[in-house]
Amino acid sequence: MPAKIQIARVLCPIDFSECSGHALRHAAAVARWYGAQLQVLHVFALAPPVSMLPPLNSPPPLFSLTPPDRAQVLAHMRQLVTGAGGAGAAEVVVHEAPNVAADILDQAHAWHADLLVMGNHGHSGLTRLVMGSVAEKVMRLAEMPVLIVPHNAAMPVPPGSIDFDRILCAVDFSGSSHQALAYGLSLGAEAGAHVTVLNTIELPPELRQSPPSIDLSVDEVRARAEAGQLQRLESLIPFAVRDYCAVEAAVVEGKASREILRQAAARKCDLIVMGVQGRGALDLAVFGSNAQDVIRHATCPVLLVRAQTPAGWKG
Repeated sequence: MPAKIQIARVLCPIDFSECSGHALRHAAAVARWYGAQLQVLHVFALAPPVSMLPPLNSPPPLFSLTPPDRAQVLAHMRQLVTGAGGAGAAEVVVHEAPNVAADILDQAHAWHADLLVMGNHGHSGLTRLVMGSVAEKVMRLAEMPVLIVPHNAAMPVPPGSIDFDRILCAVDFSGSSHQALAYGLSLGAEAGAHVTVLNTIELPPELRQSPPSIDLSVDEVRARAEAGQLQRLESLIPFAVRDYCAVEAAVVEGKASREILRQAAARKCDLIVMGVQGRGALDLAVFGSNAQDVIRHATCPVLLVRAQTPAGWKG
């Protein structure tokens, strides 16, 4: 069996919502599969009481957990971890911080987490802005892979198990998607899964001319573009991995996020793996255009991988 990706520490932030409980079950399953340590983190958001106005020219007071409150939170967390099937290797941690997302990122870095697992509420409008802002900020800024579990993803049964039989790995030939492919193939080999390596063509370059050439055959251009991309995909798949999982390369035409979701649904995929670009303000537009569309509408977990993540296929 070729060496699998290394996941020794799994960090799962929770906020006690049903959605984060769903993510906790997946985190426990991944940790159990890889024999990894699982740390379950709750960040209590420090905030001033609404009814109290601070004196002028002074910082607002911040409410914190009392010792009995902290003990109660920890006890509840342990109960949730046991119910999720992760009691054996899990540590529960409570932090207090004014910025929840920043504290999650700091803890992931300080603890050297190999994987972050978070729930996605799937709401829209103001509710999404309030409840989803922490997850979205963590997704954009985390250095390690992030497994996003949507609210309507299938629950691991029994708790502590994991079942990634059908994996869709989206590849756009960027460095981050090459890294995502390494994760997708390694997970596929570990699970003996069927892995679809997918590339989407929004519009072949020849068809972007205005006006297009009169001698241009649209069907021929599309067929040539698909054949070229399919050959590129095949060249990225190590021969050795085919001994451990079934791998299919596919090229489709259309908007990337829509086709990723459509193909994942049609193939009844258990996991979508995709790369995301660099970190920072400019990444927001790129990240939001594809990855966030997939995350908000996916019905299975989505694994986001960055180019700098230390991983690779070792055959």
